[in-house]
Amino acid sequence: MSAGQMIKFSLSKLIGEFIGTIFLTMFFTSKDQSCILAGLFTLNVFIWKLSGSHFNPAVTLAFMIRRTERMPVGLGIAYIVVQIAGAYVGALMVNFYQLGLEVLEYYDPFIMRALV
Repeated sequence: MSAGQMIKFSLSKLIGEFIGTIFLTMFFTSKDQSCILAGLFTLNVFIWKLSGSHFNPAVTLAFMIRRTERMPVGLGIAYIVVQIAGAYVGALMVNFYQLGLEVLEYYDPFIMRALV
């Protein structure tokens, strides 16, 4: 596989993780457990073959440090950066679409809860 193909393949993985993390953050702010379950199942069905459906930096870190079938460190760090950005964007979108909430600032604890 050439370097161009490797970058293109990794970029599709990162985009999948970014979009999946956005939607996962939006689903988890719901109070309905069936919505969370259905959303997570749908995300896994569509993104599992593409990127592995980590959607969480802790899962990515576990894949980076496990003994068998390790994930490359560079790709793992890129996954973590994209997942944090996706969680931030997802929290901003939830704030935008739910009426009656205050304007979300970068120092608001809601962002930290969404990222965690």
